[in-house]
Amino acid sequence: MSEIVHNRYIKWKKELIMSLETILIEDIQTFRGSRPAGFDLVEYEKGTDPLDGYVLYGFDEIFMLVPQSKAAHAFVASGV
Repeated sequence: MSEIVHNRYIKWKKELIMSLETILIEDIQTFRGSRPAGFDLVEYEKGTDPLDGYVLYGFDEIFMLVPQSKAAHAFVASGV
């Protein structure tokens, strides 16, 4: 990859990350409410970035991709 292409990619990635909004869910077991408009429900491993997680189509998919003992949840909006 040429340096120019690499620099453009890094700039694009930084702009994308800066346009993301994340709402962490402290405890999915006690969460009451619904997914905010424009946000995705994400399941990821505790201690990692929510952006490295899995987008869930609904609350019925919780703990299907990450074991309950390691799972964390958030709502993520890309702003796109």
